[in-house]
Amino acid sequence: MKMTIPLLAAASSWLPVPTSGSPEHILHDLLLIFETWIGRIGGVVAFVGAVKLAGAARSEDEREVIQSAFTMVAGFMISISVGQWALFKIGSDPDTEFQSIMNFIGAWTSKVGMAVLLFGSINFGFSIKDNNATSKVLAIKAMATGGIIVAVSGTLSSFV
Repeated sequence: MKMTIPLLAAASSWLPVPTSGSPEHILHDLLLIFETWIGRIGGVVAFVGAVKLAGAARSEDEREVIQSAFTMVAGFMISISVGQWALFKIGSDPDTEFQSIMNFIGAWTSKVGMAVLLFGSINFGFSIKDNNATSKVLAIKAMATGGIIVAVSGTLSSFV
């Protein structure tokens, strides 16, 4: 008599199970499971960051806004990076592979710089509303930092 465990039967619908076969197939299936779950975790981190960002924007806490924005960006980076495993496999042409890795890094650095620029400008608006000179200076520094990050990431190909 074959016994089934209800939890495992239910889990098989949303959890890929390694197939029986050669060790290469099992390893491939395990890497697929790893990729799936790390991507899902990245999505959850991005969601938590977005929720924290909404709360931080409501409370007008500058540090919390920046931390939650970085949490959200980190979640998106995890989620999308895991889907790009093929990007990190060295093929027959290392120069092409290196260039694709640099393009990937440049694109994400630019996105982070744009996020810093955006939240610096939001903080600048809050500091104008509050007429707080110290906050204005910090917000302008954040905006300048974001602009520099975007500019440097755009010219990454000329440095490397």
